[in-house]
Amino acid sequence: MPSLSAPTLRGGFLALGLAVAAFAPSQPAAAQQAVAAKPSAAQVQLARELIELNGSLRAIDDMVPAYLEQARNMFVVTNPDLAAPLAEVAASLRPEFLAQRTEVVDGIALAYASRFTEAELRELVTFYQSPTGRKFISVLPAVLQDSFQRMQAWSAKLSEQMVARMRVEMRKKGHEL
Repeated sequence: MPSLSAPTLRGGFLALGLAVAAFAPSQPAAAQQAVAAKPSAAQVQLARELIELNGSLRAIDDMVPAYLEQARNMFVVTNPDLAAPLAEVAASLRPEFLAQRTEVVDGIALAYASRFTEAELRELVTFYQSPTGRKFISVLPAVLQDSFQRMQAWSAKLSEQMVARMRVEMRKKGHEL
């Protein structure tokens, strides 16, 4: 399957980062359980506003066309003569799949609303409306991409070091790997 483009990856990382942040424990267990009991309609609405402000929707919207293109390319590889009709089908399916974003938005909004009080959600909305919040949103894709690249390099180095150390320790025990 073809790889996704850098902008799509950045969008995917942004969506993933924001979704992970929504699901990650961010409060002590007792406080988290108190908030998670049952979010109010106001909390859910504020969470939706937060998702709109923090760029999650844009990232989700960028993924649909990229995945459709990826699916189209998967078929074009084996049926090159169908490239034009497949492009038409992909274009016609785009609205259908974009409409499904409500499902993920509802889930992410509920995740935020279940973990943040109404006051906290208001603070987050205020932050994302501020100049610093808008800057955070604009640089987050680049930060995530840079972080991902650094994590890849670090994990490759770590893996090599672990393999080398295991070889050394096994050699001490009389085993050659």
